[in-house]
Amino acid sequence: MQRIRTFTLFCVVLAILVSQVACSRVTPILVPTQAFIDLPVKALDTVPCPFGDQRVGVENQREGIACQLLEVPEDYAVPEGPKIKLYVAVVHSRNASPLEDPVIVLPSYPGFSSLQFMGFGMGGYSEFLAERDLIFYEMRGTGSSDPLPPCPEMTENYYALLQEEVSPQERLSRTVENYLACRDTLLKSGRDLSLYTPAQHMADLGSLIKALGYSKVNLLADYYGTLLALALLRDYPDSVRSVVLDSLLDQQAFTYTSAESLQSAYNRFFELCAQDEKCQAAYPDLEAEFYAAVRRLDSTPAVVEAYPFGGNQTLKVVVNGKVFLDLARSLLSNSDGIARLPKLVHDVNLNRAYNLAGDLPFYISQFEFVNLGANISASCALASSQGEQKQSSEDINPVLQESQDQDKRLMEEVCQGWFNSPPTGVSLGPVSSDVPVLVLHGELNPDMSLDAIEAATQNLRKADLIVFPHMSGNIMRSDCAEQIVVAFIQSPGKKLEKSCLKQIPPIQFQVPAP
Repeated sequence: MQRIRTFTLFCVVLAILVSQVACSRVTPILVPTQAFIDLPVKALDTVPCPFGDQRVGVENQREGIACQLLEVPEDYAVPEGPKIKLYVAVVHSRNASPLEDPVIVLPSYPGFSSLQFMGFGMGGYSEFLAERDLIFYEMRGTGSSDPLPPCPEMTENYYALLQEEVSPQERLSRTVENYLACRDTLLKSGRDLSLYTPAQHMADLGSLIKALGYSKVNLLADYYGTLLALALLRDYPDSVRSVVLDSLLDQQAFTYTSAESLQSAYNRFFELCAQDEKCQAAYPDLEAEFYAAVRRLDSTPAVVEAYPFGGNQTLKVVVNGKVFLDLARSLLSNSDGIARLPKLVHDVNLNRAYNLAGDLPFYISQFEFVNLGANISASCALASSQGEQKQSSEDINPVLQESQDQDKRLMEEVCQGWFNSPPTGVSLGPVSSDVPVLVLHGELNPDMSLDAIEAATQNLRKADLIVFPHMSGNIMRSDCAEQIVVAFIQSPGKKLEKSCLKQIPPIQFQVPAP
């Protein structure tokens, strides 16, 4: 599905930010999600749309968008207490008599605005408007939904640290200080961060469906949204007609990308280069080159000038091995980035790290496009609800393992001090259901391996798992996936035509000019 390129890249950067979160030592209060939603729900109030006068790119649809506010308890356990308002955008079908089961597009990440890109165009979503309404909403604490206060000092300190050559331990301690300074800013505003977590997100989704008044809905979800979709499928199966899960994350994968899944994605990346005649000729041992580039930058960091996205001030970014690994991880999450990565690896080993400048802006701008309080609150609460992580296998390259361990140490310390009161925990084990589910997985997905996807969906008895070659995440932006998803929602459970999978072009790896 042809989404806006910048939207995809923002999601990639958010994936890195979120996947750093590891187990917190905060003790959660575990309650069933259903206990929250046995409350009366007010009707939605119509309000101006937050994306102003920008067109949404759907012919004859400008007047067909209704933006509404849904009022919900800030704390579902205290329904008579303070309220917050969630922004909802209903894009009405082109059909004068639309079907009574709309498509709800779930938010991709906590803290990321679902509505801010609607002004740029609907992209492949417009296909659904032939028969159904499309519904978008913003999670609590984000965008126009009573957002948590920003943390400008976090961005300033982050930019300063990017330009200094410091030891890993000093970088860890200063980064933790930055996060916790943001937490202090949020607490001074009077907001309870434990109320901006997955349990409330799940309850908000249930409240939204009740307020809309539909008996059945179709869910379109990716990344964090897949967790919300599965929770709704578990707790309110009678309200769900069909579910599409793009780049599924289970509870562990959202809070901490396993070294095994990351290693599996890199191994497949190396294999695809080796199978490509031009890539193999230009980089005959890409795997060795990749890890050599990391060690080279750890030994002698490069200084690369880059502009933050939307900024006009150049940053002199110190690129060490860890920064390079994080950048490579972001490139591995989209096909264009995968195509560039071998040449960038090669350039680093030829002392041409300045060629990284074109890909650094989105990486270094990660805090510009996310509400940090909403993002970390959700991540830490979800991490606190799960047990100890399993030990990594001996097949993990030490370079990758050390990078993952650094991320884990960072976010353990952040999450340990994030909440002033225990968050409500949720348990999202494998969900059992007979509702038709379509699962889209890219063979290069670094967040969850195919084995993990199969384990997470084993009890979805009407699930159709499709693996897309030469792709990583955001599968719905491809033309092939668009065709399959539209057909699935039209007739859930019907056998799908998948011949377009064979027509997905191979990755066009960049190689040096002859």
